[in-house]
Amino acid sequence: MKQYAIPHYLVKLLELGAYNKFIKISTSFLKDHFEMSQQSCSRIINELYSKEYIKKEIIHGGLNVMVTSKGIDYIIETKEYFNLALTKPGYFEMEG
Repeated sequence: MKQYAIPHYLVKLLELGAYNKFIKISTSFLKDHFEMSQQSCSRIINELYSKEYIKKEIIHGGLNVMVTSKGIDYIIETKEYFNLALTKPGYFEMEG
């Protein structure tokens, strides 16, 4: 997964209620929310888990997932990065 996509998927999980609590999901449910195949959803969830941006528990019929404080911090860092780019944009100087 591209680094810039990580906050997008974390925010999508937050939209589903995965902030400070586990939510029950399945990859068949996520495929519609993430707008991709179940296999891609599974890869994304596993990558977010391996980076410790989410916690997950495998349960009958799906998963319980929750965005971790590390995941929240990553979203905040990304937001600050974009805010900086918007408030102090670079400039190009043409010469010649």
